[in-house]
Amino acid sequence: VILNLLQNAKIHAFAGRKSGLVSVRAFPLTRDTICIEIVDDGVGIPAEYSDRIFEPFWSTKWNKGGSGLGLSVVANVVNRVLMGEITVNSVEGEGTTFRIVIPTTAPLASVDTDLHYNSD
Repeated sequence: VILNLLQNAKIHAFAGRKSGLVSVRAFPLTRDTICIEIVDDGVGIPAEYSDRIFEPFWSTKWNKGGSGLGLSVVANVVNRVLMGEITVNSVEGEGTTFRIVIPTTAPLASVDTDLHYNSD
């Protein structure tokens, strides 16, 4: 998850720039949850894209090698495997923060071995 978010920042956050900063920080929120934040000082996400970034096969880089799966996979792992939550806060021209809140211990029942497609 973290590696994918770092790769996403490398591809998207610093487009047209020679440098930038990405920081990763983790800290406990409660006794049973931790927070991981990936923060960049990049170009930010345009407001009209913010509701779509976790959709599968949606990408602003289709013609440049993007598959549209990176953030979708991240969201699915965080939400379905780790039983957590991921949110994003971004301001154009100022950067983006991805915030992941997960339990300190993922329940064993969170691993879904059923590979059948569910349209619900």
